[in-house]
Amino acid sequence: MRHDEQVRLIKQLLAHLDAGTNVDAGGLRRCPTSVYTDPDQAQREWDEWFVGMPQLLGMSGDLPEAGSFLTNVDYGVPILATRDEAGTFRAFVNSCRHRGVIVESEERGTKRRFTCPFHAWTYDTAGALVGVPKPEHFGEIDTDCMGLRELPAEERHGLLFVDPSPGATLDLDHLLGEWFNDEFPTWKFGELELLTSDEYDTACNWKLAMDTFGETYHFTALHSETLALTFHGNVQCYDEEDHLHRMILCKRASDDMRHLPEDQWDITVAGLPGYWSFPNVILMPFEVGVFLVRAIPSATDPGRHVSKIDFYLRPEALARMAETSGSRTSPMWPPRWRRASAASSATRTTSPVPANSARPRAAWWSTSCSGATSRPCTTTTAPSARCSAWSPCHCSTGWVPRAREHHRTHRAPGRGSRSRHRQLHQRDAGRSVPGVHAR
Repeated sequence: MRHDEQVRLIKQLLAHLDAGTNVDAGGLRRCPTSVYTDPDQAQREWDEWFVGMPQLLGMSGDLPEAGSFLTNVDYGVPILATRDEAGTFRAFVNSCRHRGVIVESEERGTKRRFTCPFHAWTYDTAGALVGVPKPEHFGEIDTDCMGLRELPAEERHGLLFVDPSPGATLDLDHLLGEWFNDEFPTWKFGELELLTSDEYDTACNWKLAMDTFGETYHFTALHSETLALTFHGNVQCYDEEDHLHRMILCKRASDDMRHLPEDQWDITVAGLPGYWSFPNVILMPFEVGVFLVRAIPSATDPGRHVSKIDFYLRPEALARMAETSGSRTSPMWPPRWRRASAASSATRTTSPVPANSARPRAAWWSTSCSGATSRPCTTTTAPSARCSAWSPCHCSTGWVPRAREHHRTHRAPGRGSRSRHRQLHQRDAGRSVPGVHAR
């Protein structure tokens, strides 16, 4: 974001703080519950906004080198996205042209060839058919016509967009508008690397999740010992243009920024920007990276969705993590684990980056201690890239405020401190709201 725009927004935040106000919505709004529950509306949304529109599949850091790939099944069509040998981002229907079997079942990785497990038809990273066992049994095969079916795909501003409908037109000039197309390059998203990904399978409509992400009114009540320590609740900036929205959350660090000269003002210190890309994407840049949030609706149940949250960091932040911890890997994290919170209807799945990556898994955006089932904690030094007000809690919650009672239990030796730590988890879990707290 350009500095003059940062200064303008920070002045707005400070003005709201001084006046005790928030963005004026122009009056009260009534939203009928059918918006979240009507199956006919949900079907129209699915057909028009998800299957029928370009979707943000990830960021350039998800495909860091030639041969990188990722798969996706969120939008009704199995998708295989690759970076081909020339470095170009491409996407295909992840279905063999012989008998329709899923070709690649891994979530992500690096390969030069993709082989169907049924009859071993083989494709390269550009989707071309390069191998058929016993080709003489078929006669002459026109391999140019039998490659994987390609989907419209474009990499722009470090973002990977795919339209799940073959033959569709992918218009990012319209989807991102002049505003985001002008502002996104200033964030240099293309330099970021994937750290880790979280998923929350939740019993609520996807729009209800997006609504919740879009307000901080609940911070002082629901997140009184976590987010409310870092943010001023119910103080925001908000701008919109057609289907595009930008929101700035107000950090408590803005209190000190007013005493600095304006040329030292930084929007990622004073606030947390949130860019809303229609229909279901939020990009939130912070000091050393970005959070990517997507709410994926169920194709059949308007009362269910999956929230996906991906964490990306700048290479220098990852390097500082390695220097601080002495290693870029951590044996305390299993390859994949699931936890069903006793205090929520959500199921959280945390997916680390592949085993051949050197990056550790760390949930930097855990908002509260929602796990009634905790694991032994191991205190380590916080990465220098992280604000010094936070410290690691390697149980089920990720990062917790250093100054609060929760973290002080880590510093006291003996079994009693761990027992107290478990009590605090259970106490926080008891305050939760089903379907919201585990976010």
